[in-house]
Formats: sequence, structure tokens, C-alpha cells
Amino acid sequence: MMWMQGIAGTAWQALFNVVPYEQRDQVRAFISGVPEQAGTFIAGLILVVGEQALNPGQLYIIGLTAAALLVYIIWRASKAYANALVEALRAGQPQMFVSEEEPFGGFHTDAAAVSVAIKGMNDSDMATRLVSIEILGNLSLPEVTNNLVTALADDDALIRSAALRGLARAKASSALLDIAASLSDPEPDVRLQAVDSIRQLSRYSRGVSVQIESLLVDQDPQVRARSAQTLLSFGAHPKAKNILHGMAADSDPIIRVYALNALAECGDDSAFELGLSALEDANPVVRKTAPAMLIGIDPQRAMDILIRHLNDDDSYVRRALADALGKIGIPALDSLVIALANPSYEDGALMALELLPAQKASLQIRAHAIGTAKSALHYHQLALGLAQKFGWTVSGDGRNQLLTESLHDKARRSGINSLRAIGLIKCRDAVAVAIENLRSREASQRANALEVLESIGEVEIIRPLLALWESGESTSAPLPEHWLLELLHDPYSWLRACAVLVAASSKDQEIISALQILSHSDPDSIVRDVAEKALLGDRLMDTLATIPLMERILFLRRVLTFADLSPADLKQVAAITAEAVFADGDILAHQGEPGDEMYIVVSGDVRVMMTSGDQKEAREVARRSSGDYVGEMAIINREPRIATLVASGTVRTLCIEQKKFEGILRERPEISLAMMRVLCRRLKEANEQAIK
Repeated sequence: MMWMQGIAGTAWQALFNVVPYEQRDQVRAFISGVPEQAGTFIAGLILVVGEQALNPGQLYIIGLTAAALLVYIIWRASKAYANALVEALRAGQPQMFVSEEEPFGGFHTDAAAVSVAIKGMNDSDMATRLVSIEILGNLSLPEVTNNLVTALADDDALIRSAALRGLARAKASSALLDIAASLSDPEPDVRLQAVDSIRQLSRYSRGVSVQIESLLVDQDPQVRARSAQTLLSFGAHPKAKNILHGMAADSDPIIRVYALNALAECGDDSAFELGLSALEDANPVVRKTAPAMLIGIDPQRAMDILIRHLNDDDSYVRRALADALGKIGIPALDSLVIALANPSYEDGALMALELLPAQKASLQIRAHAIGTAKSALHYHQLALGLAQKFGWTVSGDGRNQLLTESLHDKARRSGINSLRAIGLIKCRDAVAVAIENLRSREASQRANALEVLESIGEVEIIRPLLALWESGESTSAPLPEHWLLELLHDPYSWLRACAVLVAASSKDQEIISALQILSHSDPDSIVRDVAEKALLGDRLMDTLATIPLMERILFLRRVLTFADLSPADLKQVAAITAEAVFADGDILAHQGEPGDEMYIVVSGDVRVMMTSGDQKEAREVARRSSGDYVGEMAIINREPRIATLVASGTVRTLCIEQKKFEGILRERPEISLAMMRVLCRRLKEANEQAIK
């Protein structure tokens, strides 16, 4: 009787397996609270009535009938369960196979689930096969290994790669020879996965090294790098090491990244110098790879070097540097606190300190927060004074307004850095949320953020800073007598450069002397360049072979797409542009050809010509002038150009390559929104042209 109760109990609990995990407790409570109690009542009623009105034979018949009915119901439920598993598999919902106690592996005793997943590997739909393999790869069952090996011959490379991953996860060492055969697969992604799977499964390097060595000359650079990395993980391998060192010096930045990542995994001491070179690489993707590599080889030696590069222009590189310093841990704390005093290191140092127990240096960090807050308020007052003097609206060539906006932007950035420093030692999460909302365009969100900041405490630091974001700013701040001379000696190079632009028209001998000093001794190349041109005179600007960086920034401020960017962000955009000049009638781009760059029109007009249908001659559908951009559609959708672009008169443009443009969109979402607005306007223009 006890074994029957055990089976019945197990069977009863199994009924709940078809219910999603997050709803099981709710369903159990309902079943126990209503149907189960009702069933107990009915069973008791039948027994009471049966003992009085029915003989034992009739009770047996009733029990037999109920049992038969339950067997039928359970049989139907089992079929429905199997069908539900199949549907879940085809719908790409592997969570239906997941056990909360042990993901995927928790259902290995469920023969129905395993059977459905195995059958799914032979389904005609590729997505179903893929989900089946992902599920079975989490099981260590003989029949699973055999089916995964069979999947290595699938026509689809994605399936073959998934099968290799599954064999590695299932620890199917018995399939090593089959995996090794995939090293000669025609698809590089499959070969790459085969190398990874062998590395995870092989206990003995001698048997597989010979086969992997053939991939050291593979056509795909990622396969070459991963193969060399795998061989070096087995032990010393001079050929693999030389391959990676050679790739680290390749002209292609992506190949350099593959090599550096592989060397970082290997912890090759001789590659430390390659990591140092990577930190100075012109490509930010390569620079971003270097920090992890250097701390993987020698964290103590790398620490000071990484701190000295916290002034990198690219925010992603600064994040990589901060992450690496965060992994070094407490030994980096004191050096990072000292780095806060350097304006060019401040942002990166704060990023790194956010990953460390900064409370250990709370006194120094609080002192920095106070100093940064005072600096923010000083720049804020200068911005208000200049706004009163020149106005916020762009006028003339916009130099005065650029300086005003730069001061305003610097004030807010310094204010946020002061708050970030406070967040390191007090109410970190609350401060982080408040800072995020301070950057919002919604006045209500900024107001909420200000309330949060006021509730934190640190009144003497935080309360004065609130003026930076409060609406209705006063414009009655007087400018100091020597404000321009002060800005020409400001510690922030960008403000010095903006001040030089304004000082270019000054006749003050003291200002001119300061410009002469800056032109040959300023540590920043941009400041030196703009000071030199300021001394030559504005009349020479139009005769220069190329448009200077600061002039590009002044121009980009008038382009609708970039109008909402801060001056510092505009600098990043201007730095990736290249000038191109076209004579009257020159073709900038041909309809139907692939496009890999867009053009911002600086001067002149560009005719947008299009041929459609049976037309033999192109007709002009639009004309773009200074401040407009053309050719953006081809680099957004990566399809052939939809129109021919022809210069009307002499046309001067700034070009942005596709990869650099995509990088801007990823790093500056506000540009994406502005681009969408312009595209909507042009779609409206196209519709109007079609109606005509």
C-alpha cells in the first residue's frame, strides 16, 4: 500500500511540471484550496453513502470506473504534455524545458522532454534544430552525444557550430576525434568553435596539437589567433607565439585586436611591450583592448601606466582603463585619488574609483568634491557673464557663443563630477540615479533629481550646485576684468582653445603676448594650432588648404543634426571628418553604387539627381546647400545609393566614413534622433516630388 501511495504522490506532483515555474505555487495553492478540498468532501460523501446504501461489489465498480477515467485523463495529459513540448521547441522557447533547480539538466530524467529535443534535431526548420541542440548540449547522456555528433554534418554552419558548443558543454570527451574533424570545416566560424571545443575537452595536448597547428596559417585571422592561443595554453610553442606577435603589428586594427586578446589570455610576459604600443594606437578599438592585456601580464607594472592614460579622448577606452584598474583593486586606490587632482584624468579616475571601496579615502575624496564644486560655480558665473555680454543665440561666426556654451557645459560637467565624488563615499545608488536624471531634457525629471540630491545631506557642497540645473538662471553675473586672459591660462585645454578663438580679434597687447606663448609652448596641439592661426589673422582662414578643427566645430554647430551636442562632443565629431572639395559638375556619388561615406555641405550647392522607371535621363529631385548633408542613406542601410550627387559650383564638404559614422551613432544617441527627424523631412519631400 505504501508503494502505491508513493507512486500516486509522485504522479500527482508531476502533473504540475507542465505549469511554468513562476506560476506553480499559485496553481498548487488553488488546487489545494478548492478542487482538492472539494474532492476530499465528495470522496467522504461517497464512502458514507456507500456504506449505508451500496454493497461492497458496487463500491468496487465505482472505484474501477473512477480509476479507468483517471488513467484516460492522465494518458491525454501526457500526450498534451508531449505536444506542448514540441510546440515550445518549434516556437524557440527552451525555457519550457528548464528546471529551476538545475537549468536544462534538471529535466534529464524526463524521457518525454529528452525524446522531443532529440527528434527536434531532425526537424526541417533550422531554428527548431538549433534550439534542440542548445537544450541537449546541457545534458551528459550517451544518446545526446551521438545525436550532437550527427549534427556536425548538418548543412547549416550555425547548426554545426552549436553542436560543437553542445559537445563541449556536455563534456563529451569521447567525441574529440569527431570535433577535430571540424577543424577543416569550410566555414571559419565552425573552425573557430572546433578549436574552442577541443581546448575545453582535451586533457592531453599532444594528440590535438598537430591538428590545430595547421590552422596557424588559416585564411581567417580570428581562427589563426585562437589556434595560436590554444596551442600556447598547452605549453610553450614558439611558432604560435611568433604568429601572434606578427599579427599584433598588422596594419589591420581588427587583426591587431585578435592578437592582443589572444596574448592577454596567454599571459605572455614578452607581449607587455606590445600592450604598451597598443595604448598609443590611433584606433580606439585597439586601445580599448590593451588595459586587460597589460594587467593580465603584470598588474603591478601596468597600474601607473594605465593611470597615465586615463585622459584618453574615447569614453570606451577610458571605461576599459577604469575596469582594468578596478580589477587591480586596493593597490590602485591611493594612486587614483591622487590622479583626481589632474583635470584630464578626473573622469577616468572617478570611473575606476566607482569600482573600488573608495570610503577608505573618504577625506581626500570629499576635499576633491568641495574643490570641484567651487570650480563648477566659477565657470557657471563666467558663462552667465558672457551670456549677458554676448547673448546665448549664435551670431556672427559664433565664436563668442561657443566659448559661452563651453563654459556652461564645463560648469555642469564639473558639477556632476563633484556629485560623483560624493557618491563614492555616501549614498552611491541615489547619487547615480540623480545624476542620470539631471541629464534628462524633461524639467520634471531634473526637478526630481534635485530633490533627491537635497535629501542626501552634504548641504554645503550640494546646495550651491543645484543652481547649475535650476530653471530661470540669473544673467546678472559680472565678468572679472581680465576674464579672457584668465581663460587663456585655464587648466582645461578645450576652454583655452575656445578663448583663443575669441582673442583672435583682440588688440590688447597682453592678450597678443599670451597668444604668442600659447602658439609655441602650449602642451595641447589644438591650442597651439589655433593660436598660431589667430596670430596670422582671420583673413588667412579661407586660403588654408584644409578647414582647421576649430573652424569645423564652429560650422558643425550650425548643422541641425549636431546642434544639440555639447562643444566637447562636437570636437569629437569634427575630429573624424575629412575635407573634400568638388568643382562645378563633379560627381560626389553615383546612383546604384555602394556608398561608404556621407557629406556635410560647407559651401556651395549639391544637386540630388535620380533616375527611376523607364527614365533615361536623371532629374533633379532636391538641392542641398550649406549645413545640409547628403549620402547618409547609403551608409545607414548599407544599400546602393538611391541618387546621384552633383556639385553645383565649387562645393566644399566635410566627409564622414561609414564606420566612423556608426561609431558616432552608438556613442551619441541624440544624433540618431536628429538624423531621424531629417530623414522624416526628406521622406515628406520625396512624397511631394512624387505627387508633382
